Amino acid sequence: MIELITGLDLVADNVGTFTSPFQFPAWLNGTLLILGLTAATERALSLKNHWLIDMETNTFDV
Repeated sequence: MIELITGLDLVADNVGTFTSPFQFPAWLNGTLLILGLTAATERALSLKNHWLIDMETNTFDV
């Protein structure tokens, strides 16, 4: 992502360019993109009710 952003002329003139040391094949980039979007969607949907997040609202008898 940083490589794409620094590839823009306005950013490259002011900041410089960045070349990633890793060059993945297209199929791996697509797989990582799909997995990342799936994980982000799952996280956003589970944020509503999650036992760890809601722990402070629970009352426990100690």
